[in-house]
Amino acid sequence: MINKRILVVEDLAVARDFLCQVLKSLGCVVVATADTGSKAIEAYQLHKPDLMTLDISLPDIDGLFVLKEIKRAHPDSKVLVVTANNQEMLRKEIISLGALGVILKPFGVKEVQEALQNAFPT
Repeated sequence: MINKRILVVEDLAVARDFLCQVLKSLGCVVVATADTGSKAIEAYQLHKPDLMTLDISLPDIDGLFVLKEIKRAHPDSKVLVVTANNQEMLRKEIISLGALGVILKPFGVKEVQEALQNAFPT
């Protein structure tokens, strides 16, 4: 069980709800959700979660921009990027910007659990 406070950023309601269910099943507390980049930045400032899951494709601002802003304002923040894009160049850019890792869509409990274990090694 990974008892951490998580902010879930995902614009698609079905994917957001599924990820929240998976996180809760793993013992996490979802402190907030956001469906846009601007709401994600606001929610991060308000809740200061242990970890943020961040979709790259958001309707208002690019997830990479959100990642840069969060890491600039909170250098110790933990971010896992969630995306359907499995291009190696994008993955390298995401890691270089300070994300802990990438969860590829479609994902299941196992992928989320492994990403969390990497983010919070015991």
